[in-house]
Amino acid sequence: MASKIRTGSSRRSRHQPYERAQNNDSIMLREVCLEKVQKQFPGFIPRNDVDLFLLAAEPNGVRMDKDDMYGSLDRHYALVYPDCPTLTEGVIGDSMKTYGPWLDGSPEIITGLKPHPRDKNPYIRIRPIPNSKYSIRVFPGCPNLRFFCIDLLVTSTGRPVKLPDNYELWSLPPVDPMFPAIPSEPLEPYERKCADDDQKFLVRDGQRIALIRSGEPEVRFTVPMRPHRVQNPVAPDIIELDFS
Repeated sequence: MASKIRTGSSRRSRHQPYERAQNNDSIMLREVCLEKVQKQFPGFIPRNDVDLFLLAAEPNGVRMDKDDMYGSLDRHYALVYPDCPTLTEGVIGDSMKTYGPWLDGSPEIITGLKPHPRDKNPYIRIRPIPNSKYSIRVFPGCPNLRFFCIDLLVTSTGRPVKLPDNYELWSLPPVDPMFPAIPSEPLEPYERKCADDDQKFLVRDGQRIALIRSGEPEVRFTVPMRPHRVQNPVAPDIIELDFS
C-alpha cells in the first residue's frame, strides 16, 4: 500500500528526533539537511538519518513518488544495497559510520542557516532601512570561524527577499590606521543560484558594511563582535588569561 506523506510522528531512530538544536551558537549539518528536505518535501518525516542525508545530498538523484515517499526510498536502497533490499538497522548503522560524524559534528564548517521566528539568539539584529520598505538582518553564522550573515527582509512581513537590483552591499576597510590600504569591495551572495528567500551574504565579526542605493544616502553599519572562545583544550601546564 502506498504510504502518504506523514505530518505526525513516525518511527524514530536513535539519531532523531528531528528538531532544531536549542544551542544557538552551533549549527549542525543535520539541521541544514532537515531545513532543505522540509522545504522540498513539506510534511515529510524521514525515518532515519540515512533518509535525511540522501534526500538533502541528492534530491534529484532519487526517483521520488510523492504518494509513496518511503516506497521510493526503499526502491532506491534496493538498488544501492542489492543484498539487503530493505534498509535494516544493520545497514543504517554501517551508513552512519560514514554520515554520522558529518551530521553530528564539525559545527565549525556549517553556516548560513536562516533563523526561525522562534530563535532567540541575541546576535540576530534587524534594522529598518530609511526611506525603504526593507530591513537589514544580521544573524550568526559559524562561531568558530567568526562568520555572520546578512540578508534583506520586507519590513512589514519579515519575509526574506533577494537584494533589489539597485541595492549594493560593500565591505569597508577597518577604522584602524594599521590597515590604510584595504579597499572597499562589493559583497557577493554566498550562493550563486538560490531561491529569493535563501539569499545571504557572508561577512566577518566586526566587519563594516555599506549599503548603496541609487538616489539615496549611503547607509553604514558594523557587524557585531562576539566574545572569542578558545576551541582547543588548553594543556594542564598552561594558564590561559581571558581578556574578553
